[in-house]
Order: sequence, then C-alpha cells, then structure tokens
Amino acid sequence: MSGTRPGSGPNGVDAVFYKQVVDSLRNKSALMMFLMFPLVALIFKNAMTETQLASALPMFMTMHVLIVPIIYTSSVVAEEKEAGTLRMLTMSGVGPLSYLCGVAGTIGVASILSSLLFLPCIDGLNAGMVERFLMTNAACVACSLLIGLAIALVAKRQVNAAPISAPVSMALGMLPMLSSLNDRLEAFARWTYTQPAYEQFSDLASTTMTSREAMVVAVNAMALVVLFLVLFRMRRLTD
Repeated sequence: MSGTRPGSGPNGVDAVFYKQVVDSLRNKSALMMFLMFPLVALIFKNAMTETQLASALPMFMTMHVLIVPIIYTSSVVAEEKEAGTLRMLTMSGVGPLSYLCGVAGTIGVASILSSLLFLPCIDGLNAGMVERFLMTNAACVACSLLIGLAIALVAKRQVNAAPISAPVSMALGMLPMLSSLNDRLEAFARWTYTQPAYEQFSDLASTTMTSREAMVVAVNAMALVVLFLVLFRMRRLTD
C-alpha cells in the first residue's frame, strides 16, 4: 500500500493518517487550499487599517473552518472511491471507519494548524484568546469534516462531489455575513454552527461561548453524526 508507514497495523487509523499526510504534502493545490485564507489575511494585514482588518478577519476565519474541510474531505474520499483505492485498502484489511477517521484526522489537524497563521493578525492577542480561537476552530472543523464525509458518501465520483461541496460550503461560510441583511436568514443562521463561530471570531477578547451557542454547535454536531452514520450504512465506500 503506497505511503503506508512500515510497521503500522493494517487496521489502524495511524496507517491511513500517515498515508494522507504523505499524499497531501505531495499535492501543491491541497497545500494552497489550507493556506489560502490565512495568507489572504496576512496580506490584508499590511493593506488595511486595524478597523478594516477587524471587520474582515472573522469572515476569513469562518470560511477557513468551513470551506476547506468540506471541499477537501469530499474531494479526497470521492477521488479514492473512484480510483479504486478504497477497495484495495479494504482488501488489505483497513476497515472503512478506520479509513474515514484517518482521513478526517489528517484534514482536521491540517485545518487547525494552518489556522494558526491567523494569530499574527489578531490585535491584542493573549492566552485566553488563543484558547477560545483553538476551541472554536476544533468544534467547527469537526462539523465541517462530517459534512464533507457525508457529501463524499453521496457522490459516486470526484466530479460529482465538487458541484455539491462548493455551494454547500460557500453558503455556510457566507451565511453569517448575509444573515445581517435579512431577518429570515438571521433566524436560520442562529441555529447553524456557522453563526456561533463567526461571533466568537468577531470577539475573541470576550468570554467563551454562551450556553445557547454551545448548545447550537452540539446539536449541529449530533445531527451531522446521525446523518453520516445513516449514509454510511446506506452507501458502501467501495461502490
């Protein structure tokens, strides 16, 4: 199995994790996807006033934890389904859930690590703000990974995944900004995990998430877990 670490057990998540790390490092377009929003923020840091940057930065952060995990996860899994890689992994003893956990783990770690590039752009940064930033990132990336995996399970080929993942991720990423323009959108956005993320990124200096915001993220996560498990039972990864 190409890219598998010597000595790793075939059923272990670590073998899949290692394979995905190697594959991602070889993929320049993947690296640029993870760096896109942080690099734009760093460029804007030198081109905007502090007030302008403070207004734009939360949107960059929110889109980073939504668009990148959804699009990249759905693309990677759908591509390996189409190429027959998943069938070979299954035949070599790698369980489907082990594979998905390995992929999600790789992309999740990459998303959170690349988000650290946003930190130099945050004014008045302190330890408490970094903690809230990382916790918000982790919660949102987890939800976005589940959406990406669900899309990959539905899509039969990589070319079918992109038309689904792109509009879904863009709509979720821009929802907090658009909700300020429409009362109905605002009412809907309050019940998605995107709005608490945007509000946290907008004011990292404040306290942690309110109980309502935490509940919204938790309910979203549980609903996405159920959706993923239902699709996982309905769709074979090797189909």
